[in-house]
Amino acid sequence: MFLVPGDATRDHIIELVRLNLARICALASARQPNVYWLRRDNVISYEERRAKIHRRRS
Repeated sequence: MFLVPGDATRDHIIELVRLNLARICALASARQPNVYWLRRDNVISYEERRAKIHRRRS
């Protein structure tokens, strides 16, 4: 599953997919169930994102 920011517009979603299409295809082809966040500069796993948020709050 690939998540986008909740306030993302259609154009923003298109841009995120365009920028990360190769990575999205590689992750989808691996057929390993996971959840990923699409960001402008990268695709990050849900677990990695949660860890970063937790470290910032600590």
